[in-house]
Amino acid sequence: EGHKPGLAHGGFWLVFGVSHRLTLASLLQASIAERGKVLSFIGRSARLEFMKKAIANRLLVLLLAACLPGCDVQPDKPTEAEGSESEADTSTDDEISLVSSGVFPKGARMEQSRQVMMNHLGMTITQGADTAKGAANIIYREPREVEVMSSSVWKILIGDAKAETSTTLRGQDEKVSNKPALLSNVTVIRDGDRAQLEGVPTDEQKEALKSFEADWFGGNDLFPDKPVKLRDTWELKPDLLLSAVMGREFADCSGKATLSLKKIFTFDNEETAEIVVSMSHLKGTMREQDGRSTEVELDGFGSLYRSLKNLHTTRANLKGTVTLNTKGPERAVNFSGPFECRASSDVTLP
Repeated sequence: EGHKPGLAHGGFWLVFGVSHRLTLASLLQASIAERGKVLSFIGRSARLEFMKKAIANRLLVLLLAACLPGCDVQPDKPTEAEGSESEADTSTDDEISLVSSGVFPKGARMEQSRQVMMNHLGMTITQGADTAKGAANIIYREPREVEVMSSSVWKILIGDAKAETSTTLRGQDEKVSNKPALLSNVTVIRDGDRAQLEGVPTDEQKEALKSFEADWFGGNDLFPDKPVKLRDTWELKPDLLLSAVMGREFADCSGKATLSLKKIFTFDNEETAEIVVSMSHLKGTMREQDGRSTEVELDGFGSLYRSLKNLHTTRANLKGTVTLNTKGPERAVNFSGPFECRASSDVTLP
């Protein structure tokens, strides 16, 4: 009674709940007379004839379960999709260590990738009294394969590492370049905190090797040397985070880098910590062998994902804004706009 034509089955449950004020628990506790009213109500709903049998069967199951000793009707629980993330049962008072002993077993392998994408940058070139403006896209890619030879020696095979750049000045055609990195398609042997090239390196390659003396994506340097709890926050020296993101050595650094333990969850069947990263006016200078220098400034946020099984950073996703000021003997180039850094390191144990 009082139903509008075409009332959907969701509307039925709305009227049913409002008019009778019955939840599942109250239905089970209701008297026989009240249960009879419910069934009578269903019978009078002519426009819901297609639902009557299914609802009556469900109510019959509930009524029988309520009458039989030892039966406890529980609501259906959603099942977690296979391979999905899930929250770990970690109290805010539980302490965990994010610092690794740095020892992987002999034969362990890592497949690593770092991409720094700076698209839709504004570009200004200054040469003497002349200034030209335009736009640029810069993408740096660095794939690696790592093999653990012993407790202290790692063999790092660097793939086709390169900087892909496209620039367009007003009134001119687009220029595209793919410049190999100083260390591209080479093998680096790291022994403890020393890195050397197989073969004879150039002076520029010797400088680039310094970035391989540090652990992958900052390693332990990004984390406190004491256990932390959920929502604990700590600050980093600016050069540590700049080097982790850009994969280069920096000098004359300033700004603020803040990290915080956000949550513990299961990812790919491993307990993983998500660490939130905040970068505010993070500045540093990269120096080149040819006399040029590039000042980098980052502002942004993102997350690091650290496996608590291997105490190794497996994923990094950061984004924000970047400013690059490159100064040479003859001209200066300024880039500014959005940036994104994605890094991954998948570990296979022997």
